[in-house]
Amino acid sequence: MPSSISSSEHTAAVAAPGGLTVLARGFVLTLLLLIAATELLVRTQVLPQDTRAGHLELLRTSDHANAAFGDSHVARGFAAQGSFVNLAYPSENIEDMFAKVRLHFAHHAPGRVIIQADPHLFAAYRVYAPARSNSPAHAPLLHMTADRHRPQLNAYWQAFVEGVGTLHSKVQQTANGALLSEGDFADLPDRMQTFEARMRLQNHALAHPDAVAAAQDRYLDMITFLTERGADLCMISFPVTQDYLTASSADTAAGHATAISFFRQTAAQSGARFIDARAQVKPDRLFRDVDHLNAAGAKAVYDSLIRQCFDR
Repeated sequence: MPSSISSSEHTAAVAAPGGLTVLARGFVLTLLLLIAATELLVRTQVLPQDTRAGHLELLRTSDHANAAFGDSHVARGFAAQGSFVNLAYPSENIEDMFAKVRLHFAHHAPGRVIIQADPHLFAAYRVYAPARSNSPAHAPLLHMTADRHRPQLNAYWQAFVEGVGTLHSKVQQTANGALLSEGDFADLPDRMQTFEARMRLQNHALAHPDAVAAAQDRYLDMITFLTERGADLCMISFPVTQDYLTASSADTAAGHATAISFFRQTAAQSGARFIDARAQVKPDRLFRDVDHLNAAGAKAVYDSLIRQCFDR
């Protein structure tokens, strides 16, 4: 009996490490398969629709004299056509805009130029944000590890599954650089629309006066750079929903009225034209959210913005 027990214990001791080895191999194999599948998803489904890569390529190759610069309000709200190119991109700040203005007009003169003139350009999250690089990022060995894609991997897989094997982008990047979006703000209940406006305005409240003053100086530098080179310059405060406009008008602490005054004064002093288009689009169905036009809205307002800016 003692020898039998001893033999069983010995067999179990030998078998256990072998079982763990098989389990570890299975785990490693599964992990490698998941990595390979995710990298394949990024390369075949995400990269062909990567708006940042397409935007940087357009910035590199375009020699348009007529161009628009700004953040997502311009990228999504200005449906550039014909001789115009839209060189705006979401989340860019004044330093980003100025860097791209200098880069784009380094070797040719500007023509008709649209510069965003929205109060939230002086919000804390914009003025304190570091400037972006306008050079294409070096491709890593695994694209899924890139800073642009790594945080979105779960979302990519979810969208891929919901799309039944295809990842459909909700953003249409046009040949002229606009990033037109789906969405209908009118689908939200009235209370949610009001709530969204108040929450967005909290993010868009102007930064500390010293930081705002520094950002305004850089904005003036950008305007001076363009006017000295003969640009036919138009500064636009882009359309927002009535809910957002009401919230910003009621909350004087947000500082938006002061920012609009700065834009008006800058335009008057520089010979540019300032268009306050914030209230020019009424139907909520033309907005994707509380302060961005959807594709239909961007197309609907384009001709009007061009006329207001450049029909003297």
